[in-house]
Amino acid sequence: MASTNSAVRSPNWTINRLRSLRDCEACRSIALIVLVTVLAHALLIRQIGAYWDDWFYGWVAHAQGTEGLLNVLAYDRPVQGWVMVFNYTLLDHHTQWWQVYTLAIRLLSVLAFWWALRGLWPDRRLATTAMALVFAIYPGFLQQPILIYHYHFTVLTIFALSLGATIRAEQSGQRTRRLVLTVFAALSGLLYLLLLEHFIGLEALRLMIIWYIVVRFQPDTMPRRAQMMWIARHWLIYLAVSTVFLCWRFFIYDSPRDATDMSLLLQRFADEPGFMVMRLSVGLIRDSLSSVLLAWFAPANAQFSAATTVGFALALGPGMVGAGLLLWYYRWLKRRPEFNGDREFLVWRKDTLLIGIFGVLAALVPVLFSDRHVRLLDSYDRYTLPALAAISLLTVALLFILRPSLRPWVLALMVGLSITTHVLNAERYRAAWQLQRNLWWQLSWRAPLIEPDTALIVHVLDEAPADVVVINPYEIWGPANLIYYPEAKQPPLFGMRLNQSAFDTFEQGQAFDWSLRGVSFEVESADTLILSISRKSGCLHVLDGSRLGLPARADGDLWAVAAYSNISRIREGRHNVDMLTSLFGDEPSHSWCYYFQKAEFARQQGNWTEVMRLGEEARAQGLEPQDHSEWRPFFEAYVCRFIDHVENYPILSLSPEARHKLACVG
Repeated sequence: MASTNSAVRSPNWTINRLRSLRDCEACRSIALIVLVTVLAHALLIRQIGAYWDDWFYGWVAHAQGTEGLLNVLAYDRPVQGWVMVFNYTLLDHHTQWWQVYTLAIRLLSVLAFWWALRGLWPDRRLATTAMALVFAIYPGFLQQPILIYHYHFTVLTIFALSLGATIRAEQSGQRTRRLVLTVFAALSGLLYLLLLEHFIGLEALRLMIIWYIVVRFQPDTMPRRAQMMWIARHWLIYLAVSTVFLCWRFFIYDSPRDATDMSLLLQRFADEPGFMVMRLSVGLIRDSLSSVLLAWFAPANAQFSAATTVGFALALGPGMVGAGLLLWYYRWLKRRPEFNGDREFLVWRKDTLLIGIFGVLAALVPVLFSDRHVRLLDSYDRYTLPALAAISLLTVALLFILRPSLRPWVLALMVGLSITTHVLNAERYRAAWQLQRNLWWQLSWRAPLIEPDTALIVHVLDEAPADVVVINPYEIWGPANLIYYPEAKQPPLFGMRLNQSAFDTFEQGQAFDWSLRGVSFEVESADTLILSISRKSGCLHVLDGSRLGLPARADGDLWAVAAYSNISRIREGRHNVDMLTSLFGDEPSHSWCYYFQKAEFARQQGNWTEVMRLGEEARAQGLEPQDHSEWRPFFEAYVCRFIDHVENYPILSLSPEARHKLACVG
């Protein structure tokens, strides 16, 4: 009978559980945060890959393994090496897995921050949700697609967990629980400092929150002196952890890098104290305004201005959805009113403003102290991350100065614009990744193997100011060595973009000389391959210095260095197709560029029969080039070598001017 009654009650129990979930504000808040984060960062995740420093650490992890990663990171952040070892062991070179992992870490940091805030302000549901949303989609930092930043969000996750533990420890009435939470908070606080030293300003945010808990949650009868003693006593363990870390960093650890060499930085202050204090003060004001205010306008304006009409319309859709989700949450929450006009709310807002302002200033001091500063729309926007938690608090506190009826609409506008900004930014990275995929797959078709001690000089045509561009040499030599020499412990192939340094090397007949963190090159400029690829149209062109057949869109820079390209560095052989696929996805469909690259290699070998076969195969599929200069190998085969077959190929349809540019050579 009991089992029968239980069976009868089971559907009601299920219905009640579903109703409780429906009425669960925390569940709705978390769902909103997750959905908005996905809208901002995940829509193009399958179409973006690896960039910038990702290639350096990716090559080191593959070529030199655990020892290599630990060695290169011992250069300035020794503990970071172990995190990298774990991640590369887990994810290897699968760029899509890395993207998912990086997004997951960012989302985890947001949820950890939300958890910390709910421990402090459990009844401020709209405010804490809004703070977590700002933390998730803050538009001042636009380098989310770069994989190496998983590390920064790992640090923020650890700090958020540490802060949440501190908050719960300070409010706990059980000694054992308070002790366990405090020890966890202190140890995790030490861990994040060992991972990224310039995040130490976050400890000021912890101090302010301890102050807030003591001042607002303790009895009003507690004297001011007793409050200060309480704060000092409860912050002492965190101060001790920070002091131990600073002593190690200043007096024990010897960093060869200026930005992380604390003794060198202190010496600058000792030599020019007045100037350094003035520079620090001015920089602090400038960077704070950039991080808190300009970050909501400058990145959005840059992304909107660079976007096409169609691209903007497509990006606006997710932004509108995100804004709608926020309003949906607010409409549901409005039935459960929070304090908005009473004295308690006004005190909370004032305190939150104070905590936010102090937290932003303190977080940016170590950045400026290390001779860095916030620069929006640049790789230096990463220096907003130490202040991100405080920025979130301050932004929402400022928002809550508005009338209650305006807050959700302004917040929805901020969410919508921020999501749109991030989607447009992801489109830039998608285009950059597509360019990388085109370059390396086409080079693999054009060059089965490249001789060791070769320099690859890449020139990208039709670049726009808003494009994600190749900056560092390892963005070229990293993938090149992984594809062509995956077993080499030291990279045989050098690479860099065509810039003033490359021009100087060619003009002076010197060797390319470059080193970073124990990886060095010295490659003769005579052993160079110059690669040209356009962002708009056409295929990759590997220039031949003996023929000077340049792409139609070639600019003056390319003409100036074309003669230095030595295609004898390309030879028959086999590169690592599995590695290429792991890095850049499955081989693209064989469009015109595939036949052009294969024909160029066959022409280099003098295999004109193969050139003609490839030409016939391309013609059978109706393929033709966007750049008429890409007819060149087929023109030479049909017109210059086998003129009897010229009527079989559409080269005759070219204009006289185009045919003149394809004159026979030799």
